[in-house]
Formats: sequence, C-alpha cells, structure tokens
Amino acid sequence: MQMQIENPYLKQKSELVIMIDRLKLRLASENTDRLKAELVSAEELLHNVEAKSREFNAQILSSFNSEVEKVITKSIRHGDLGLFLIDELPKGLKKSDSKVLLKGSHGNEHYVDKGVFYPYQDGFIIGYLVANEKCKLLHIGHGKEINKNKPKEVQLEKGVYELRQQHEIRHSSMEAVID
Repeated sequence: MQMQIENPYLKQKSELVIMIDRLKLRLASENTDRLKAELVSAEELLHNVEAKSREFNAQILSSFNSEVEKVITKSIRHGDLGLFLIDELPKGLKKSDSKVLLKGSHGNEHYVDKGVFYPYQDGFIIGYLVANEKCKLLHIGHGKEINKNKPKEVQLEKGVYELRQQHEIRHSSMEAVID
C-alpha cells in the first residue's frame, strides 16, 4: 500500500514566492516605503513558512523511518528466500518432517535447525517456520561462516515466520531472484 502525504505549507510557500516576485517588480517602477515594508513582511512570512515546512517534513520522515525500522527488524532476506516475522501460525497447516525450506536457484538448500517447517504454496508464500530457541537458518552461500567445510548460518529470533520465494520485477516479466 502506498501512502501519499502532502505538505500543507507548500501551497502557502508557493503563493508567497509569487507575491514576493510581484512586489519586487513593482518596486522597480514605484519605489515606496509601503512596498518595501510589504516586501520585508512577505519575506519574513516566507522564512517562517519554510521553517514550518522543514519541521513538517522532518516529522513525517521520522515517522516513516520508525515504520521502516519495524518492517526491517521483522524481515530477513536470505538469498532467494525471504522470512517475515508474523504474529501467529495460520490455522490448518500440516507440519513437515523436512528441514529444507527452499532449494535455491543454484541447487543449494536453505534449511533449518531447531525449527518446524509448515509448507504452503500460493505463488509467493512457500510456507511457514516456527523458530524455536537457538534456531539456525543454514545455507552454503549465505550467513556467518563457522567452519569452511560447513554451511553458513544465521541465528533466528524465536517466533513464527512467513517464508516467501523472493522475486524481482524485470521489464519483460516477474522472475524468481537468482542469487
């Protein structure tokens, strides 16, 4: 969902800039104290409106950054596998005995230690993972290298994750991410 927020000060700022330009043009032909005072007043007002506009933008940006942080801390990209922390496991899923979450684009498996996998297919979602204490996501190419002869690992926070095959949009079509 895309949200559009309009800065309420932009219209006022634009109108003041036009007013100031017109006052400057008038001053060129009729240089009066009254016009000079109007110009000074309009420029001071513009300065105040610009300050309020910057403050508004900073508040929106701060709010946006806070929301982005919430999303980022609840998601992990592991090559062509995306994990998204959710509140609870959907009803009606069947537990898998397999620890393999996804076979990667190059044939390497993304698999889990100390977690329970619930497969599900809808085109994007490939399943759900209940990560227990000390749950590790393992893959030969992604994560922290513990031993050169073993897969790399990522420690997962305890919780329920929605698993998605990552996709990228290309001009011609949408295709699975190849890592």
